[in-house]
Amino acid sequence: MPDRDPRAPHTGARGRESPDAGLVEEWARTGNWLFRWRSYLPLLVLAALAALSFAFPPGTAGQLDGWELTGMLVAVAGLVLRTWTVGHAPAGTSGRGTRKLEATALSTEGMYSVVRHPLYLGNLLIWAGVATTTGNLAAVAVTVLVFWIYNGRIMLAEERFLQARFGSDFTRWAARTPALLPAPRLWRPYRLPFSLLFALGRDHAALYAWVAATTALEVAETLGAGDGLDLAPFWAVYFGAGTVVYV
Repeated sequence: MPDRDPRAPHTGARGRESPDAGLVEEWARTGNWLFRWRSYLPLLVLAALAALSFAFPPGTAGQLDGWELTGMLVAVAGLVLRTWTVGHAPAGTSGRGTRKLEATALSTEGMYSVVRHPLYLGNLLIWAGVATTTGNLAAVAVTVLVFWIYNGRIMLAEERFLQARFGSDFTRWAARTPALLPAPRLWRPYRLPFSLLFALGRDHAALYAWVAATTALEVAETLGAGDGLDLAPFWAVYFGAGTVVYV
């Protein structure tokens, strides 16, 4: 029997081509690259939103308006989700570095029992909240789309890693658990108690990123409106408190 040409398309049991195999591999490679730079690439989104806020400032620049309050509530939901998830995380379930994927245990309890990527769902809410503060629905839609393209590939890379690391345990969990839309009926309680100190110690950067991002957008709006740095006192207290918590 002749050897199969390695350049030939991958085929299934019935001989049908599977062109998505190469695409999945490409997305996984892209996801690994994005994972290494995940701390910096969101700054491009923030820069675009800041430019939009500067070019089209609302009439309430410098004040806390309804759009900003709504955005804050959405982002707080994301922060609470991240904090709740991280505060229950057992040791070894994920690495904090950005150079390579790491995990010595597979999380399948609590939030991980109803959604495979609760931290990325939290990120989605945070960035949707940031975009909402601009008062521009198109900006919200584009931000969510960019999130899906960007983090979707990272999620794929992480799942490929977990599949290789945990095999059938991962396969069974992934088969019953949705990726990003929670299924509350699948809830399984945590075995470990919640630790706020542990959560803040591991995830305080997410809180400060939100505070810094929303403050930066407010500054851009105020400058765009020609008001200099005439911000409401709320923003000074808000940014100052966030900085103290972060430090």
